[in-house]
Amino acid sequence: SEWTALGDIELAASIEALDGRQPDRETMRRARRLFGEALETPGGLKIQTIHAFCESVLHQFPLEANIPAHFEMLDPQMEASLFAAARRD
Repeated sequence: SEWTALGDIELAASIEALDGRQPDRETMRRARRLFGEALETPGGLKIQTIHAFCESVLHQFPLEANIPAHFEMLDPQMEASLFAAARRD
């Protein structure tokens, strides 16, 4: 969001620090619109942890991961129950 309010010189310096090269006019224009485009993403932004991202990938591609299609993640209570059952056995 900071890029929307920066002056041209400051924005060019910020982009150059990230990209390692001087941005052209189109890159500067795109950088200024980037925040608005992110906010207007259909379905909204999906900010999640690495764990949540990996879980979503597994749900999308269970066959490739060699796991059941409708698997459930273990919550702490399920985990404790499974450990207790294993100890009993």
